[in-house]
Amino acid sequence: MNALSAMTSPVLGIDIGSVAVKAVVVSSNGITHPFYRRIDASSLDVFRSLVAWYRETLGSGMPARIALTGRGAEGLAQAGGWPLVNEIFAQGTGALVLEPAARSVIDIGGNDAACLTLAEDARVDSFSLASFATNSRCAAGTGAFLEQQAARLGLSIEDEFSRLALSAENIPHIAGRCSVFAKSDMIHLQQIATPDREIVAGLCQAMAESFRSDIMKGERPATPVSFQGGVSRNQAMGHFLRKAFHLEADEFLVNELAHLAGAVGAAVRAGYDNKWIALEDALALRTVPASDEGGLLPLTDPLAAYIQAGAPLQLPADGSQREVFLGIDIGSVSTNLVLLDSSGSLVTKRYLPTAGRPIEAVLE
Repeated sequence: MNALSAMTSPVLGIDIGSVAVKAVVVSSNGITHPFYRRIDASSLDVFRSLVAWYRETLGSGMPARIALTGRGAEGLAQAGGWPLVNEIFAQGTGALVLEPAARSVIDIGGNDAACLTLAEDARVDSFSLASFATNSRCAAGTGAFLEQQAARLGLSIEDEFSRLALSAENIPHIAGRCSVFAKSDMIHLQQIATPDREIVAGLCQAMAESFRSDIMKGERPATPVSFQGGVSRNQAMGHFLRKAFHLEADEFLVNELAHLAGAVGAAVRAGYDNKWIALEDALALRTVPASDEGGLLPLTDPLAAYIQAGAPLQLPADGSQREVFLGIDIGSVSTNLVLLDSSGSLVTKRYLPTAGRPIEAVLE
């Protein structure tokens, strides 16, 4: 059975993650017009630019249907009253479309890592899982942590990082279970003049071993394995995952669209489950959740991204002064700041990537 036979009309599959927005157009004729863009401000801004790009590129051929998946899509779906394709089902369906022989999926994204074991009788039209396991809340083992350490070393994550890691002959030990310990080990290695190529190779190996022990509990995934998510673009991570699980080349599949598997799966799953959204409804949306307090912000408001990035929320309109209290939470992934007034009300907030430089983040 053709996996795309249910696509009676094209669907724009959109996967809004924690680090990037991915999209593809899926029809019975195939998968076209891949889109990948990092989220530098709000996912809302990227969503708007994504739709604008597709409309400009495809013109009258723009799909009339949209399917959403991903953690970052929850706010949009809630605001529009739209159905949301489950992330796990989207990734699993995407695997069956891109790599029909796959029996399990290793999915590593910006803030999540998981292994999905597909049911023996799993098909695109009747998708089911035998089991799945995912990571804890720790940033270790995710794409965001890889990117932070690459940035700290001054390396591009998809080019220099992989090339250097794959060229290392000596691989030092780095603690992979905790991002704080991993960072400490890397700093120590830098202090003793360890070459960058060995440091990044050690980091990849640590992440792969951590995935094997913490998520897989030492078990070998069902083969063939489809490696997916944004981290699948990092060839070094693929190499060290294969090594950690002792997999042959034909047991470890990395499709050229593997980083877009969630978007592919969302579009196809929507075709079978009728979970698509009309494009005209998506373009008519004028409000989205602006905060955890449930406030709504006009979609067309040019201050939207600025406010979401941390502009004052409740500053006195008359310019008067008041006493405020600054709270700073420096984590391994982000540095979070809030200003509260004497009554405990939020005055303003700021979320910044720590990127291995907490002092600089706080000063900013």
